[in-house]
Amino acid sequence: MLQLDGRLPTLVIDPDAEFLEWLKKDPATSLAPPVTAMTGKEAQAILADRSRRYAGIFVNPKIEHPGGLSVIRCAHLHHVGTPLFVIHDGDEPPFPAGELKRLAVQQALKKPLTYAEILAIVAPIVPEFSAAASITHAARTNADALDEESRAVETEFSPIHIENFLSGHKSFFDVYVRLASGRFVKVLQAGDNFSEERVSSYLKKGVTSFHIRKDAHANYLAYCDHLAGALLAHPSIPTEIKVSQVLNAGEETLKFLSERGLPHGRVEYAARFARNVQKLSNDLRLENHPLLHQYLNDAASYDHAVGATLVAGLLFEPLKINLERLHLAIGMAALLHDVGLHVTDSELEDKLEADMTPAEAATYYAHPQEGARILAGVRGIDSLTVHAVYQHHERRDGKGFPGSSHAGSISLVSEVVGIADELMRALRRAKKNPKINPMALMQVRIFNGFSYQVIKAFSDALENQA
Repeated sequence: MLQLDGRLPTLVIDPDAEFLEWLKKDPATSLAPPVTAMTGKEAQAILADRSRRYAGIFVNPKIEHPGGLSVIRCAHLHHVGTPLFVIHDGDEPPFPAGELKRLAVQQALKKPLTYAEILAIVAPIVPEFSAAASITHAARTNADALDEESRAVETEFSPIHIENFLSGHKSFFDVYVRLASGRFVKVLQAGDNFSEERVSSYLKKGVTSFHIRKDAHANYLAYCDHLAGALLAHPSIPTEIKVSQVLNAGEETLKFLSERGLPHGRVEYAARFARNVQKLSNDLRLENHPLLHQYLNDAASYDHAVGATLVAGLLFEPLKINLERLHLAIGMAALLHDVGLHVTDSELEDKLEADMTPAEAATYYAHPQEGARILAGVRGIDSLTVHAVYQHHERRDGKGFPGSSHAGSISLVSEVVGIADELMRALRRAKKNPKINPMALMQVRIFNGFSYQVIKAFSDALENQA
């Protein structure tokens, strides 16, 4: 599980030194290093300092000198309102549910527990999204007057197809028209809308694009990204809202998962994982790379990529993939796996191999290698991601490409990305032909190329069971 935003530290109280050291080595500690204590006395001394703040307090009742109940009482005394959790080693919680409630404990959590999971549990709550606030935020720094020329230069604007405004919906941005002189005039205020007649008049004049300020766009996206990430971590927000906050990408995949009746928690996790991978791609500034910018801004390619990321995230639990680095590597590989195909011949993304010409097939079979070559030169991309992109079409029966690898030489990371991509391709075929059952197609034509553990994990993850 990913949690990419910095947070207040957590306080973890446990007598197991090995467990505490394991938490400290978790990559998530870079976000908010944990404060730890191995004895009751040490814990009470830390808790007595009321100037220190924690996102959450986690107590193993097995703590001694003094015991766990005394430590819990001390936590409530000095840190009223800080979420308190019990962590335990056995299968059964140390206290009955009723007793936990009386102790004002949020919940009991079974070990092993990664620090990334701990941070995710205490993620902050953010209020509901406000369209009015987003409009205000987007336009806050824009002082251009309506119907007057802007002093901004052409490089400060982004073109928007004029047809996008035919619907008459409210614009989140100030809208400009480019004059023959190269200057820009603001013709619509953020929060207003064009009439159909007004848009038609621009079309008749030969105007094909309106323009918006790049800085306003960046501010708005940053605002939405912040809200979306927070909403996905908010436990009281309905699943439907969380899913919608994946910003429309992966829509067909989410629909497929919902129709299969997967538990809400599983769908929420997939959506949250995809959202966090998207945020990581923003943090790495992949948009600054020309080829990646082209790929990430193609709606169809990005929808396929986010869908593959959603599916890949569902396989972590059944495959017991717990390392944060693997989560990151798989997520980025799933998001970027087809960049090589998109930049060489994007029309092949929606074409069956059987329908390709020899030249097209050669291009298609080379795209994993091309994608790996591109990503190898991008700062911040893990080598595991590069390797997974290179191998995502390799199959254990030797029928894959580009290297015709066999069992034993294909990594688990590559298999996870590969089977997620195959499901996306099956869903694409089913969308064109409703008679196709994607899961049946996977079983008959795809599963033979994957290891038993990946096939079982895939089947288990997509079954309708809690």
